[in-house]
Order: sequence, then C-alpha cells, then structure tokens
Amino acid sequence: MSSIYFLSRFETIVDRKTKIKKQIASKMASKNQKTSTSSKKSTVSLDVDDTGLSPIEINTSAIEELQARIDNEKKDLATKDYSVKMTSQILEYFKNYIANEVSWSGKEAIGVIEISKVIKEVEKEGIKNGYIYMKSLPLQASHYFISKAHGKGSGDASSYMDLYKVFDEALQRENQDSSRIRDLEKQLSAFQQGIDLA
Repeated sequence: MSSIYFLSRFETIVDRKTKIKKQIASKMASKNQKTSTSSKKSTVSLDVDDTGLSPIEINTSAIEELQARIDNEKKDLATKDYSVKMTSQILEYFKNYIANEVSWSGKEAIGVIEISKVIKEVEKEGIKNGYIYMKSLPLQASHYFISKAHGKGSGDASSYMDLYKVFDEALQRENQDSSRIRDLEKQLSAFQQGIDLA
C-alpha cells in the first residue's frame, strides 16, 4: 500500500481520538448535571461512524473512579515523608555542598533555596534514629543536585558516595510511588479512548 494511504489512515485515527475526547467531555459534563443514586456501571456511547471506524463505548464510571484515585495518590505523594539514612558527618557534608559548592542555572536556584530550608529544619529537629525525613519534591531536587557534583581526590570521592547512596536509596522508594501514579494515568488515558487494559 502507498504511503499516502497510511498517512490518510493515521490522520483519520488522530481525528477520531480528538473527536472522542470532545464527546467524552461533553457527555460527562451532561451526566454530572444529573443526580444519580445508582451504583450501576455507567457508560456513554460515542458516535464515530463518520470516520469509517466502529463506534466505541466509554465507561464513564470507571473514568471518574480512576481520576479520583489518581488525585488522591498525588495528594498522598505530595505530603508523604521519605526517610533518608543519615549520620552527622553526611549531614555536614550535605549542608556544606548545598551552601557552598552546588552548581545551578537560572531557576534551579529555587530548588537550592528550598533544600537549604529543609536542611535548616533538619538541624533544628535533629537526626532521628539515624534518619531524616523529606517530602517528595525536596528529595528529588536534592538527588538532582547531588548527581551534578564535581570533586577532587579520593577522600572527597568517598564522602560524596556516602551522600549519594543515602539519597539514591530514598529516591528509589519515591520512584515506586511516582511510577504507580504514571501507570494509573496510562490506564485512565486508555479508558478515555475506550480501551480496556485488563
């Protein structure tokens, strides 16, 4: 088949997806205006016959439930504390690195300022049973700036690796939570297009 045929089919599918999204928004808005006490599965049928492709059925109840779950997961992630293994030596190295050595560009300065605030808070509260606690965004920012470090000599390299390891371990736990949200968002996108990933 010619490339023109494939291009035409691609454009048809893109047009179809655009139309589906508009119809979902319209029909769900209309549905939300009505009060319903039924817990039955709710669907809307989308007419896309003009594309030459079969009509699809959208499960609006599943979309609403999944969207609510994603919103709750994001709220939990924003407020969750992640433990970072810490010693007084590593904390001092971290404090000095952020205060005097970290490289930043443009608006990255905001991240450095926020990390400095967290360090001050940690110094005030102290290390608790070998750990400090950070929210998701400061943890991500700390790992990012630590990863950009430059140094000299084996002594500095050893201190740096001690710092890097504790933040890398903590970030891996945060990444698991973020990955779960991304998977839910993919599932939501599929539901909105009438695709069931189950």
